[in-house]
Amino acid sequence: MKQKLLLILFVFATIKGFAQEATKVFNEVKDVTLRNVGVIKQNNVIKGYFNFYQFDKADKKNLIYKLNLLDENLNDLGTKEIIGPKAWQLVSTGFDGKNFCFKFWDEKAKTIELKVYDQEANEVASSELKINYKPGGHDYKMYSDMTPPELYILGNNGFIDYTFNEPNNAFIISYVDGTTKTSWQKTYEPEGKSKVMLPAFLNGNSDVILTSVSRVEKGWNNGKSELSVLATSTKDGSQLFDMSTEIGDNHIVPINAVFEGDKITIIGLNYKSKKVYTTAPDGMAFLEVDKHGQLLKSNFKTFEESLSKYLPMEDHRLKDGYYLYIHDIARTNHNTNIVVAEKFKKVADGLGIAMTVLSQGGAGGVAKLKMENMVVIEYDMNGNVIQAKEIPKVSGNSGGFPSYVGLLQPYLLAFMANGWGWMDYMYTLKSDDNSEITFSFVDYDRMDADAKKNKKLWANKV
Repeated sequence: MKQKLLLILFVFATIKGFAQEATKVFNEVKDVTLRNVGVIKQNNVIKGYFNFYQFDKADKKNLIYKLNLLDENLNDLGTKEIIGPKAWQLVSTGFDGKNFCFKFWDEKAKTIELKVYDQEANEVASSELKINYKPGGHDYKMYSDMTPPELYILGNNGFIDYTFNEPNNAFIISYVDGTTKTSWQKTYEPEGKSKVMLPAFLNGNSDVILTSVSRVEKGWNNGKSELSVLATSTKDGSQLFDMSTEIGDNHIVPINAVFEGDKITIIGLNYKSKKVYTTAPDGMAFLEVDKHGQLLKSNFKTFEESLSKYLPMEDHRLKDGYYLYIHDIARTNHNTNIVVAEKFKKVADGLGIAMTVLSQGGAGGVAKLKMENMVVIEYDMNGNVIQAKEIPKVSGNSGGFPSYVGLLQPYLLAFMANGWGWMDYMYTLKSDDNSEITFSFVDYDRMDADAKKNKKLWANKV
């Protein structure tokens, strides 16, 4: 959009509707094309703001862009002139406590570029990757539905990004650090080939990056997966270990990992079936491994076994057919684990069914998810529940799922709904010493997701 840079009113929807408002005046007056305006976050806390705009022509193929950085108090950190292709799009941003990172997508050249700037807006590191997949391909669609395009932050140790790798349907890890001027790219190459391999960032530090890997064997209707934790060297991208999280008849999907000296504690959802995307989890799993990925200790507890004294459970579900979707797991400063979850179940969409019938099955969504209360559970390190509590919020429906996915199982629909931003959970914040854990969600006085009235932001401190 064309505008004069006289005054920009920052009203940023930080996550799903919670706005922060501030005003910044710019002295330079020129007609420009604003490409992106947004916030820069570290651990879901706003650390600054940016505006990225097209300033002038450089040559036939490239444009002059300007990147203006502000701190959280709107003090000007600097404006950097960048020469880049006309097709550049800014996808994601991050701040590691020292430097800012911006992820660019070049539609024409089919490249992903990570650029790192210091707090004076000087470029200090970069990494470029040319994609090897077709953006409209079926396998990439499966990958992108379940893998957000976000940058991930390794404390004060740089940034990583995951990119789909079509030759083996796996992924490439890109790493860049502005402090050490280090960057590398490594392709995950396990034995064999799966339908698609899905990465999920767990944790990282100056030595190791931990990634949860789900190898989907055939497709969503089958849903069988092989599960592991991949450990990659932060220094050079070499593989340190690739540890299976399938232990006997337990199939664990890791959600969080905590570094504790030379040991790593992995916390996740435990399934008795390999169909982890189409069935409900049976309970929680707590694994302790050494720095080489050797299992030292494991604890498994079913939800019926651990939660039934606090919440009514039936066949892995809560009363009235609700499932628990686990959003986050956070370690406290007294060695317990806080699980933040949301109640949901699959419901039929009457209007979607009617539209599908009228269009002879070609349009409309036949299913929605009904979301209800938030649930907080505190576990000890042996998997025993210390306390569990429901936090009331107004129930509401998600958007209608497209007809081609609406017939899938509830848990797979919840994975997709969470990725699309349809659930009410927002984020979790932790104090530096983990003495306080706060999670936020949106509570709507609503009939459905399209009638958002009397919106409320609730922050619950544990």
